[in-house]
Amino acid sequence: MLPLLADYVEAITVDLGGPSAVSAMQARTAELAMLARGCTLLVMAQATQQGTGIAGARRSVQGRRGDLVQRKSEADLASVLSKFMSVELTALRALGLERRPREVPSLRAYLAARAETPDSPEGT
Repeated sequence: MLPLLADYVEAITVDLGGPSAVSAMQARTAELAMLARGCTLLVMAQATQQGTGIAGARRSVQGRRGDLVQRKSEADLASVLSKFMSVELTALRALGLERRPREVPSLRAYLAARAETPDSPEGT
């Protein structure tokens, strides 16, 4: 999981303009987003490993850690997952990274571009 998370921070850094363009606070915020992402992946892995879903019936899962028995219901897992995902999203928004729809050409422009392509069936 660590290489995946390292790639995550690297991708954020590239999106922000590269290492030379990222301030120290932006780097820390990217690390916070990475930690939240890692925690999200761990919660999902725990739910999968224990054979529970994240949503659905209110079953409980037990995990034994020393003498302490912890019971986490699916609602608890969903709540924890939601919190980590929210932290990640908040950090990404603080960095100015949001989902932006890509520009889609008009149908006319798309068809004109297809007609100009030599290997296009419509261009012959």
